[in-house]
Amino acid sequence: MKRPRLTAVPLGLVLLTLSSMERSAAQGRTSIASITPTGVAGNGVCWGASISSDGRSVAFTSEASDLVTGPGGAGANLFLRDMLTGSVRQLDVSTTGGAPDGTAQGVGISADGLHVAFGSTAFNLVPNDNNGHAPDTFLCDVQSGAIVRTSVGSNGSGGFGSSYVGGISGDGRFVAFTSTVSSFAAADTNGREDAFVRDVVLGTTELVSVAAGGTSGNSYSLASSISTDGRFVAFESGATDLVPNDTNAINDVFVRDRLLGTTVRVSVGPLGVQGIGGSAGGWLSADGSRAGFFSFATNLVTGGTFGQHVFVHELATGITTLVDVNSQGLQGNAPGGTCSLSSDGRIIAFMSQSTDLVANDTNGWGDAFVRDMNSGTTTRVSTATTGAQGNADVLDVVLSSDGRSIAFRTGASTLFGGDSNGAYDVFVHDRFAVGPEAFCFGDGVLSPCPCGNSGATGHGCASSLVAAGALLATSGSTAPDTLQLLGSSRPNTASVVYLQSTDVAASPYVFGDGLRCVDGNIRRLRATVCTAGACSVPLFSDPLLSVMSHTPVGSGIVANYQLYYRNASASFCPPATFNASNAVRVVW
Repeated sequence: MKRPRLTAVPLGLVLLTLSSMERSAAQGRTSIASITPTGVAGNGVCWGASISSDGRSVAFTSEASDLVTGPGGAGANLFLRDMLTGSVRQLDVSTTGGAPDGTAQGVGISADGLHVAFGSTAFNLVPNDNNGHAPDTFLCDVQSGAIVRTSVGSNGSGGFGSSYVGGISGDGRFVAFTSTVSSFAAADTNGREDAFVRDVVLGTTELVSVAAGGTSGNSYSLASSISTDGRFVAFESGATDLVPNDTNAINDVFVRDRLLGTTVRVSVGPLGVQGIGGSAGGWLSADGSRAGFFSFATNLVTGGTFGQHVFVHELATGITTLVDVNSQGLQGNAPGGTCSLSSDGRIIAFMSQSTDLVANDTNGWGDAFVRDMNSGTTTRVSTATTGAQGNADVLDVVLSSDGRSIAFRTGASTLFGGDSNGAYDVFVHDRFAVGPEAFCFGDGVLSPCPCGNSGATGHGCASSLVAAGALLATSGSTAPDTLQLLGSSRPNTASVVYLQSTDVAASPYVFGDGLRCVDGNIRRLRATVCTAGACSVPLFSDPLLSVMSHTPVGSGIVANYQLYYRNASASFCPPATFNASNAVRVVW
């Protein structure tokens, strides 16, 4: 996935997040990623973030010491959050399994979520890291935990200098990075920062901030992103000799085609006219067909622009389009910044200080937005699930390549009820999140009941007293928490136990006269007695369901619920005398 580089943005602009719409017209759910096992925001500031293609895995750096138990570290550490299970683990550990002796800087996660590229000043993450606390770049295999250094030359030497992560390919094979080290490539003769790509399979390092002939630029270059297949690399550069007729003497954004050996400038206007104003960034779509950037240039689109705005350039056609506009196509009234693109470039997440991109944007802070380039709509996503606006700026916006989930960093305390740390936290907005989902049906369509005792559509398996089978449904909402777990179609006075689990069985288990799908860590949430075959939890005297479940609102934790109850007749489906309802999945 592409990782927006931390860039100083003029006029107090912070990284752009999904743009805001009226909550009545918006969809989705916002959850905190940097959360402790006790369900509160971590006790330290979070920095960069990156998200897998399906939005399930979020990698981020944080100075919090309470996100996991050990090994920790003196500065920021690298963490991985599973948004489905709610688990958090630390990835930057020393060769002995202990704490790193430096701080993590920057992060990028592969599309499949199995590899994480990151920067760190630690020198005990790999053997023979002999350049002291100079920043290096690394790659972590999530499954094995193995870490390799990627800021090395083709001969494996690290060199003395500073290196920073730019991006990672979809399978984790290629890592783009910026480095001041001049010994990584023979063609690196400019004595400045340059953009490189490390192939961890072949063990080669390639200088990519070069002209078509392979000569290095005459000024600095900063790697920003790499396409999924590793072919295209986008970078920002002050060099004037990477392409012909570069005479504007200001920063531009370029894309290098590693297969064809070509370099093109993408921060251009109609007919390839160069920008009158500097440009920065360079965030590619997964297929490398489009590159997003922000720019002060006023002549990149027909009609012109004023101030700093977000643009996307289509490499095949050479067309540059303004991104930070409202749904009527009018440019925002304040600066726009960092952006991130979906796999095909149709959906673009960005950050903006503008107050006129969506209705009711009155918080006075930079927000995160999403622009659908096909439908021409702009929506804000850096709001709480309840619709509450953020009370601080948004930073580090990253879009999953499927265009559904956006990870962002913000100091807002209004997006999650357990956020009282006064620090920047990492959140994920799921644009298409739905309410509680029923599953594990005993109606015989997907899974047979133990003795052919199929229940009604959407119910559990039939019981000896109720042919339809027990039904578990919900009413209310998760944000604010008014959710009720409603049981019905049970024996009139049957005792029931509400079960809660973290996982779901790969296939339903035979469970007495019914089927059980809750799996993993299963806990008894509540026992009660039905009246006229109906039950409801929480009871009047109970706390909120989120409290009972230990799943804070906005935490993104997934809870699965199912009802267990006694079945009156042992002869109905011998020898068992118990049954279960369907199950319900809730994302808090």
